[in-house]
Amino acid sequence: MQRLWYYTVGGTEQRGPIEEEELLARVHSGEVAPTDLVWCEGMSSWAAVSTRPEFRIPETGAAAPLQIPRPESAAAPAPAGAVAMPDFGPWLSIVGISNILVGGMLAMTCVGIPLGILMIFAGAAALGAKAPLQRAGTVSPDVANALAKFRTFFAITGVILLLNFVGILFILINMSGLALALSRMAETMK
Repeated sequence: MQRLWYYTVGGTEQRGPIEEEELLARVHSGEVAPTDLVWCEGMSSWAAVSTRPEFRIPETGAAAPLQIPRPESAAAPAPAGAVAMPDFGPWLSIVGISNILVGGMLAMTCVGIPLGILMIFAGAAALGAKAPLQRAGTVSPDVANALAKFRTFFAITGVILLLNFVGILFILINMSGLALALSRMAETMK
């Protein structure tokens, strides 16, 4: 098993973990710059890619780097300047589930099928984004600020969707009551 590495893009946006072989390919392709920082289990601090012998282009016949497994409990320290990822709390799930429920109800009508299908896909995307956001760890301060604004957006959207869902249920209950009352009135007029 290869060592798992964390790396930064632009010195602050932390990514990973990825296997050493994949990181080496990204270094060689130029996707990860020599000045970007890397860290793996056993290192005391982050180091520039150019300072690590694992990421130099090996000469022909050079031995492969020693493979050391990384325990699952290890966590990379945050790079300098990085801040914790804002917590979306339950709102991302509420928005996702509400979109799926309201979209499903709209899809049951002839007129609402296109909008309902789009809402179902949007809800599934919101639910799918939750796990990667929770694994992200740290981000640059600008990204954290933008994500905090998205958190507010999802909270407001979640409340609006829940109110729409309750409103649709209220209308359906009233319409069924009205239909029942009209059918009883028609029976008594016979």
